[in-house]
Amino acid sequence: MREADPAAVEEVKRELAKLKLPDFRSKSMSPMLASVTDEPFSSKDWLFEIKYDGYRMLAVTGDEAKLLSRNGKDYSAKFPGIMKELRQMSFNAVLDGEAVVQDEQGRTDFGALKRYLSGGEGEALLYVFDILSFEGDDLTGIPLEDRKAAIERLLGDGYVRYAGHINGQGEQLFEQAENHNLEGIIAKRADSKYTPGERSRDWLKVRAEQELTAVIVGFTLQKGREDAIGSLALAQTDGSQLHYLGRVGTGFSAAEAHELYSKLQSIARKTPPVSDPPREEVIWVTPKLWCSITYTELTSDGRIRHGVYHGLRDKPSEGKAKAQLVLRTDGEDVTVTHPEKLIYPGPGYSKSDVAAYFKRIAPFILPHLKDRPISMHRFPGGVEQPGFFHKDLEHHPDYIQTYTVHSSSAGRDMRYLLIQDEASLLYAANLGAIELHPWHSRKGSINKPDWVILDLDPHGVTWEDVITAATVSREVLDMLGIKSCVKTSGFTGMHIGIPLGAQYTYEQALGFMKLLQRIVFDRLPDLTAIVRNPDKRKNRIYLDILQNARGQTIVAPYSLRPGADAPVSTPLEWDEVRPAVKPSDFTLATAPDRFEQKGDLWKPMLGKGINLADVLKRLEREFDVSEV
Repeated sequence: MREADPAAVEEVKRELAKLKLPDFRSKSMSPMLASVTDEPFSSKDWLFEIKYDGYRMLAVTGDEAKLLSRNGKDYSAKFPGIMKELRQMSFNAVLDGEAVVQDEQGRTDFGALKRYLSGGEGEALLYVFDILSFEGDDLTGIPLEDRKAAIERLLGDGYVRYAGHINGQGEQLFEQAENHNLEGIIAKRADSKYTPGERSRDWLKVRAEQELTAVIVGFTLQKGREDAIGSLALAQTDGSQLHYLGRVGTGFSAAEAHELYSKLQSIARKTPPVSDPPREEVIWVTPKLWCSITYTELTSDGRIRHGVYHGLRDKPSEGKAKAQLVLRTDGEDVTVTHPEKLIYPGPGYSKSDVAAYFKRIAPFILPHLKDRPISMHRFPGGVEQPGFFHKDLEHHPDYIQTYTVHSSSAGRDMRYLLIQDEASLLYAANLGAIELHPWHSRKGSINKPDWVILDLDPHGVTWEDVITAATVSREVLDMLGIKSCVKTSGFTGMHIGIPLGAQYTYEQALGFMKLLQRIVFDRLPDLTAIVRNPDKRKNRIYLDILQNARGQTIVAPYSLRPGADAPVSTPLEWDEVRPAVKPSDFTLATAPDRFEQKGDLWKPMLGKGINLADVLKRLEREFDVSEV
């Protein structure tokens, strides 16, 4: 085993000391997160790393050594070899890496890691690809390529190792990853800073594998063998029928290939059990055995690509061939039960489609959900069945975080879901929570909202009328010097957002919104209404501000809505607020491409916020507040 060169460690200390870097202790101990992209690419401005199939860890070296998961869970006791080496290091640092177990070919094996954590079999390693601090100095602001150069000199090849990369050649590395059945690659800008706890487009994941539990419906023989399988034919349920998924021909050893043949040949049958059999020759079997596979994607006709076998699984408890979609994200396995369940029957979007939507748009929606109590509007039976709001989360997996708020109306504490990452977002999607309603405030400043919303709620008026109300509202805000954001509600209304930056109480925020509501109403008295009585706002647009009270919520930007065509609450640029741009333009199928092109148009809502004192002064100058 090669240990770190003491002279190299001292050299790193001298070089970093010259930079006079700020102190690290005030920084967040949360890992930087990668966004997702569909295709590999090459660029001289990017570094490319193999994506390790393990648990993401932040590692502290020296006397206070510890290993923390990305959710802050202490894993120190689980990895004694890694911990021993971290304690023995001659420097104090915070490292970012992946805890893994490798197979005989040197590939990281998530299943082997789980077996290691259960019984200690095998040898766990920590591959380090970033460094947040060194000897108390904050390294997050220096370029990634410089941070990695320091890591390479600080580490040996023991239990804690440097995770290498290649420069520029992302497509080449991705091809190698595919050829060796690896999970994928990570692309990182060479000059990127480290932003703790944030998901960034400076780091990109390329086509991570997904996992699926499916029923075996047939097999082919291994070439030149009559007693071993060459591939497995798989299916999943589609209503009352079995839908053919394709074949998987890798992942089993010679012994497993023979054992599977012995099991399957005894239940062989002449007719295919699937509703859509392929033309290729398959030895069909009665669907009695289930297995777990990983794959990179499903084709447009529902076939798996790059499938790898991971072992047999127990029969589903319902006694039918129920497939489960297991999405591996950020070191967690998130199971999507009944992925074939239709959530939007009209366009035919299933539960797996909803999960895929939220996974794709996670970089956009997560900043607006993180650290906020979430009310989930759940539709487990699909949008054609009644939904319900779910606030109190009693039972949940270990990786899920909650935040307790006392409810005076319920007379008890409520444990709200916190959607902190992609895993918890997909957990909510599996619950049928197609609509996500975050509090306006975060857990660290729960009584001070980050924003207020003017909800333009139409009743019996046209979309053109809504455009008129939105335009007038913006004119008023411009006169007050307020920069605002706008989004479709997902149905027929619009939401106009004003950032507050957690500077004011809910009472102060609502007081300001009452003034704004009245000013807009005075300008459009024949089109808008400010009374709550529905009978008195027929054929008008209700200027709803009451959702800005503490504990009240409005649907998050980028969230799905329970409409027939899977509409999405979509941020707009103000120059798009015109009759030609309609809410129906933005759906589960069309919105993600727009988000990736436009970026997060709702991001200003997370900014510094308005100066309410200055706004009130302008209001007094511009409007007759005595009548407001």
